[in-house]
Amino acid sequence: MIVRGGPIQATYGFVGALLQRSPAWMALGRVRLWRRHAHLRCIAERGRTGWQQTSGYGWRALVESDIARWKRIVGDGLRFQTDGRQVTEVAIAAEVLNRMLELGRPEYVRIA
Repeated sequence: MIVRGGPIQATYGFVGALLQRSPAWMALGRVRLWRRHAHLRCIAERGRTGWQQTSGYGWRALVESDIARWKRIVGDGLRFQTDGRQVTEVAIAAEVLNRMLELGRPEYVRIA
């Protein structure tokens, strides 16, 4: 919400004043700046590893590696045209990929 001449309270504790309506890219830049300050504050409070756990920092890398693995093994396109057949194709490909990953995953057994 843009307020002319009045203070606004952001969710990150920042108080500012917007004097006029700004273009969308400027508003987006302010939101990114507020998010950056919130991340920096969290890093200062909890440390880098605490920030990574709270913000879900590692999830993007995990998802990207999963998608890359899918495209490398299954391919990046579907072969069938109808929705029902595409659903079946994705289900079979997911089952095959999960089975391959399960075969390569070690089983840990406690000895002592």
